[in-house]
Amino acid sequence: MADILARQIEGIRHVKDETRDKTGAAPVATPQEHEAALVAIQFLFATDQTLRSGVQVSVGEGRPALDGAVSSAAQKTWAEQLAAAVAGEIDSKLTVGVPAASGTAAQPPQVDDESLQALILFRLRLVRETEHLHVKVKAHRGIVTLQGKVRTEALRQRAENLARSTLGLRELRSTLSIAA
Repeated sequence: MADILARQIEGIRHVKDETRDKTGAAPVATPQEHEAALVAIQFLFATDQTLRSGVQVSVGEGRPALDGAVSSAAQKTWAEQLAAAVAGEIDSKLTVGVPAASGTAAQPPQVDDESLQALILFRLRLVRETEHLHVKVKAHRGIVTLQGKVRTEALRQRAENLARSTLGLRELRSTLSIAA
């Protein structure tokens, strides 16, 4: 989590974790790293306008576990992809059905442009595949523009999907291109 926050400082492009255990081997995931992954997944779910459901995140068998109900197979796949993009392996017990109703359908909260920009940048940094992308994010009245170059079409789509699903976004305009 510290490396994600460090990259938010202007000028920092890469953070390398060189910590080792006493034997010189790279450490396996610590309880703190599991907790950081849970927090990151919960943040992604909480700021995602497509996952307006009761997905629970916990640690089971040493890796994140998803439980609950979503309203479609697409939502199930998206939730699993988001969690796996942060934590690698996950356990999923998500079911497709009608999630528990929480009263009347609530309107998504209004998000100002600066917060929307920050949300999208932070969401991009939480996902392993997109954490190092040099993408500019601009927001004006809920319309977000992504600019920059990415290495592959899959990265372009991943970045656009993460931005598109962010709470508060009205429209996405992307000029992301594939670097030659």
